[in-house]
Amino acid sequence: MLESDERHVRSLSDGIDPATSTGRLMLHLIAALAEYERELIVKRVNTVIAAAHQSASRFRGLRADQRHGEVKS
Repeated sequence: MLESDERHVRSLSDGIDPATSTGRLMLHLIAALAEYERELIVKRVNTVIAAAHQSASRFRGLRADQRHGEVKS
């Protein structure tokens, strides 16, 4: 992408130089780990949302049948 325009990017703080094969490998590994972490976050959030929907009566104070005027003793 940037190589076609003869522009080079180098991380000064990390010492990663994508012009080298080792630098490209490091960037790919970092990107893969970031993608993996993002997928884990999405999975955790969806799990919590699903659990909250299943136990919504605990959070709202009323059971589903009570919320619609069908109060049962």
